Amino acid sequence: MKDDRRWVDRVIREEKPAAMMLVVAAAIGLGVTNAVGYAHVAPLLHARHSVLDLSFAGFVEDGLLPVFFFIAGLELRHEFTRGALSSIRQASVPIVAAAAGMVMPAVLFLLLAPASARGAWGVPMATDIPLSLALLAIAGRGLPSAFRAFILSLAIIDDTLSIIVIAVAFGRAPSATWLLVAGALVWVYARTSARSPGFSVVVAVAAWL
Repeated sequence: MKDDRRWVDRVIREEKPAAMMLVVAAAIGLGVTNAVGYAHVAPLLHARHSVLDLSFAGFVEDGLLPVFFFIAGLELRHEFTRGALSSIRQASVPIVAAAAGMVMPAVLFLLLAPASARGAWGVPMATDIPLSLALLAIAGRGLPSAFRAFILSLAIIDDTLSIIVIAVAFGRAPSATWLLVAGALVWVYARTSARSPGFSVVVAVAAWL
């Protein structure tokens, strides 16, 4: 247990500078967007680069976010296998809390939103996991290790399940073939990551593509 607590403490401590940068960037983004209006910001975010044929928004969504979720998933895996949530009883608490944190916002949205906007019921389901983990990294050192692990797991589970729900409910023309290929590559990664790190990186990149 002491080793697990040291691991969580190390993760929280090392991520603090990056968390501060994320919070500052989010504050600047909110300030600029509200000052000049999203209509003026959108062209900059979605303008495609002539060489990469990729916009800045696309680079963040398809390039940076997968890396972030991969790292967050590794932390979650550690908590479920060796950390404070390694037993079924302990792990069930954040899972149930995450499920409730998905269902209740969606229900409230359907009850309170005007009829013309109810089709967006999936939007309030997801926790903003980057900001949640950033605030945890900044202010979480004084909290008990088990509580920090719970918040970490809650945010990751909530966001992951919400993404799955949104992909299934709002996705367009999914390709069964590519889903099977990606699933097979993820399975290969899970079986080889411990024995062959170099090969598993290639498999992970292939799954991302």
